[in-house]
Amino acid sequence: MSGTSDTGGAAAGSETWSDPEDLAQLRLREEQEVAVAQLSGEVDLSNAEAIAARLTELPNLAHGLVVDLGEVEYMDSTAIALLHELAARLRRRSQRLIVVCPPDCAPRRVLELTALDTTIPVLDELAPAIATLRADA
Repeated sequence: MSGTSDTGGAAAGSETWSDPEDLAQLRLREEQEVAVAQLSGEVDLSNAEAIAARLTELPNLAHGLVVDLGEVEYMDSTAIALLHELAARLRRRSQRLIVVCPPDCAPRRVLELTALDTTIPVLDELAPAIATLRADA
């Protein structure tokens, strides 16, 4: 896969990836046995496939996955499709996906307009998302 991966300077057990054009960054880490994927930048057709590949490599041992969109500046329909596909994949593995997107965050309106929040839980903050997945385990 193209892009850069770096664990230097990040918290123990975390991994950071950037797309080749440096439009998006993905930081993967584990918090309380829950996988957390923090996206930032722009998620679109140019990098969604590479991001999806990184997210689908997560182990089956985690309670579930939280995708934090709090630092995403732009996302297109490809990113919405990525989230739907990821949720379906996790369901087949008896895991859940929760999306974190604060109300004032740029992608929040896109999530609401596409009704993603009717099929995938969308919470305002990270801590309640992690607690929800841990409670469901």
